[in-house]
Amino acid sequence: MAVQPQIDRDSFRATASGFTCRCGGMPQTFSDNEVRGLTITRRRIVASDGMARTHECLSIRVTDATFPPVEVDIEYTRPDDNFLAPFRDRLLSNLTERSLASLAPNESLDGGPWIIDHESLTDKRSPSPLALGTISGIGWHDGHFCVYVEGSDQPVLSFAADQENTYLLARLLSHLLNIDESQITAPDVEPGRGRYEFHDKGFIAQIALGTAGAACVVIAVSAWLGGFAGQMESIIELVLAAVTLVVAGVVYWKSSAPSILRLSENALSIVSRGREALVPLADLAQFSADWTDFHRRGVYQQTLVRFQFHNGDPTTPPLKHHSLAVLGRPKYAELQAFQAELAEIVAGRLREELESSGRIRWTARLAIIDGGIEFTKKASSQPQLIEFSRVTNWQLDRGMFKLALDGCRRPDIVEQANQWNFYPGLALFKELLELNRSSSLLPVQA
Repeated sequence: MAVQPQIDRDSFRATASGFTCRCGGMPQTFSDNEVRGLTITRRRIVASDGMARTHECLSIRVTDATFPPVEVDIEYTRPDDNFLAPFRDRLLSNLTERSLASLAPNESLDGGPWIIDHESLTDKRSPSPLALGTISGIGWHDGHFCVYVEGSDQPVLSFAADQENTYLLARLLSHLLNIDESQITAPDVEPGRGRYEFHDKGFIAQIALGTAGAACVVIAVSAWLGGFAGQMESIIELVLAAVTLVVAGVVYWKSSAPSILRLSENALSIVSRGREALVPLADLAQFSADWTDFHRRGVYQQTLVRFQFHNGDPTTPPLKHHSLAVLGRPKYAELQAFQAELAEIVAGRLREELESSGRIRWTARLAIIDGGIEFTKKASSQPQLIEFSRVTNWQLDRGMFKLALDGCRRPDIVEQANQWNFYPGLALFKELLELNRSSSLLPVQA
């Protein structure tokens, strides 16, 4: 069997209308029009320092079947650093245009894993073609390009994003079905430029170090008392125990990698134990924040913020991040700003839901409706309508939302602020309350 020639490493160069490389030491030049297959593979990788990067690889199949696929890859942190993106988009656009031009009324296109014509799409793993007229929707889900028909929320066909020409198929179907490609969710999200980033050691690691320190104090006192009693052996044992505790505490502190919470232009991500979990902001359905102040002998020390983020899929567990901050320090203010920005993002979707349905759930006992809120004191009781005009004031106090009505200073309603989507709901509540108050102050037209 003849050995397939190999592309010389680092020999790839993109040109204005094609690319060059060396194969077995011989230079080769190809134009964009010679590309027959394009495989795009992306994955996120996390370095030991917690920095997350994207690895993208292009595998290009040309007309000459004897020539090996040309592969080129890059690792980058920001989308602006991805020099392959313009070249990849150019190849994909050219391949799409030529593919559409080749689809004559009675001709089909072989895309590798699939065959398509003006009437049907065939997955080569399936014996029967799917009529294009029966397709009700297309989109990306869990790393696959999916094709749907009426009456089912499960795809009838799916193609892995890292299969050859899957991105081409997505563009072809968008054109043939008259679907705006921008409305199709991307298979993976570039996080984009960073907005916020928080590094936090595990809370348990901090407790371990503090415990080791406290134990050392107890041991030191015991050793001092033992010295007066003349128990030298006990003193030596206690000193060794103290050293062991300190070393163990410091090692645990150093070895426990920080958890990193990032908010970027397009995604929210958490890096923990060398792995990155990412939620596109377009998929962020809800989040919660629990702010707990810690005191020592009545004196404030610090605040622990427990965040949870979820995409709304009941089969997917929420992402969690715990952050420590001190009131009055920059990080505390940044965490508040981060929370406010997320709240505005989710509040926009709640606003759309309110406009379409007239009601959204806010907390376990509160809902926002047109013109006010609904309060359900008990699960067995009927909801009570409270118009915005009845609201006297509201405040957040030690993790509790307190709402006063009808001119009273004491709160009539008290709810915990650590519930799912409390802060997005609060952002919408404040907006609607202010709108109601401003409209009530408008002068009456004569």
